[in-house]
Amino acid sequence: IITLFSLTAVHAYSHERIIVGSKAFTESHILAHMLKALLETEGYHVEEKKDLITSDIRPALLDGKLDIYWEYTGTVYSAFFKLKNPSVLKDSEKLFATVKELDYQKNKLLWLNKASFNNTYILVMNQKFAQAHSELKQTSDLVKVLKTQEIRFGLENSFFNRPDGFKSLQKHYHFQVPLKNVQIMARQAILGALKRGQVQIGLRYATDPEIKLQNLVVLEDDRSFFPVYNPAPVLLEETAKRYPKLVQIANRLGPCLDRQTMINLNYQVDIEKKAIEHVTRNWLKKVELIQ
Repeated sequence: IITLFSLTAVHAYSHERIIVGSKAFTESHILAHMLKALLETEGYHVEEKKDLITSDIRPALLDGKLDIYWEYTGTVYSAFFKLKNPSVLKDSEKLFATVKELDYQKNKLLWLNKASFNNTYILVMNQKFAQAHSELKQTSDLVKVLKTQEIRFGLENSFFNRPDGFKSLQKHYHFQVPLKNVQIMARQAILGALKRGQVQIGLRYATDPEIKLQNLVVLEDDRSFFPVYNPAPVLLEETAKRYPKLVQIANRLGPCLDRQTMINLNYQVDIEKKAIEHVTRNWLKKVELIQ
């Protein structure tokens, strides 16, 4: 009976193509591949459009060039809706409910089950620099330290330019870094720059496996600048109507994804250099989402 059901599912959905989008970093690729593998198991033909920047991927979804992708709550609330209520930004459930309601009202977008992990931004230092500057433990400490010395920052282009990015961080904490001391680079290049001392402070994500691997020191966000960033699959209501089983399938993933799981998956891909397809399928089998 199980075999017969599987064959029926493949026959029913094999002519339907789903386009899954992903952003230009490993975690987004992993989440997209999870969804891709799950949909393919159900018989859908799935295409991935990858390495899209934040400012492009959402318009692509709204224009129908994508069917579904994983978005982060804090990104939409701050960067797209340009809202700044701290009591919402720091509350995972309140933030998700707010974004879900606003996006449906304004864009007819549906937010599906979110993952429990919060992949917010963090600022990190290498051990040598941190030990030489024991007074630098919190982001607010930068105000005093920057008055006496120059510190070079390694940042991604998207974080430097986005409305809720580096300029807002400086304003929030009342410090200013000259442009000559900001180096814009690819996310993975920041690690090498930190290791070589090319930059003293770099931008990372909370689920990055390299933080532990390289023994990086995290600057505490003591004035709560960074929002909560829970990812969830997002799609247009009309897409959900066109593919009625898509919502049911995509909703299975979020409840299985906690922070340690995501760190481990990122570690396998970024550090151990395992293929994303292999890593995601093994995990899906482990949590019994596929056979």
